[in-house]
Amino acid sequence: MSGVYIGFSKGGNVLSRLICWVTRSDISHAAVVYRDTLWGGWWVAEANAHGVHTRPMDKRTWRYLFEPRYDIVPDLQGAKRYIDDHYDFLGLIMFGWVMLCWRLLRLRVKFPLRSPSGQVCSEFAARVARRAIGGKDPQWISPIDLKMLLTTDTLSLYLPVDPAVLK
Repeated sequence: MSGVYIGFSKGGNVLSRLICWVTRSDISHAAVVYRDTLWGGWWVAEANAHGVHTRPMDKRTWRYLFEPRYDIVPDLQGAKRYIDDHYDFLGLIMFGWVMLCWRLLRLRVKFPLRSPSGQVCSEFAARVARRAIGGKDPQWISPIDLKMLLTTDTLSLYLPVDPAVLK
């Protein structure tokens, strides 16, 4: 057990509810939750409106946690290069537009924009959990897509964990 998890949650704000509605999901956020041996306690590495950053874990209720069955620490350490990237608001809007076109009109739309330096939450978490996503582009993986990839992983690289382990 490495003390690193991929976590999924749902916020209470309008954007979180909209993400859940568009993706038909009970989650709107993905992050990496880890025990920090230097500072102590549980920390979160995530992309949100403040960009990609780390912070001490707050009282957030994690709906789902997945524990890797391999040493994910090098992947988490490699993700340090994304710290201070900005949040990809335009990418989120474009992703929402594509999902909305599919949900309402059953129209397939190509992803029009790519941001080389901005990230959304599931993109950052997918970069850390890159072994589970195969060749998929992390930029276009929603939180529910990532959860499904971890759940249906044929290699069983990730195991579901009761969120109570973080207490």
